[in-house]
Amino acid sequence: MVVAGLFIGNHGVQFAMSETTRDHLLKFWTLTDEMLNSILFLLIGLEVLVMNFEMAYFESALLAIPIVLLAR
Repeated sequence: MVVAGLFIGNHGVQFAMSETTRDHLLKFWTLTDEMLNSILFLLIGLEVLVMNFEMAYFESALLAIPIVLLAR
């Protein structure tokens, strides 16, 4: 069913829509994608974990950063 929907959807975009309609549709989905990504980023930002500052956390972070950079 999903494959049929993708096939018919792509076929419809290519043959049943004018260039102007395709352009408006692409702009609509691009805007929708950007808005949903912004909302998701905002919601993730609201879920901040507050931790007490301890030297062990700081030392672990200083050790982890070069390890991650070298692993890349």
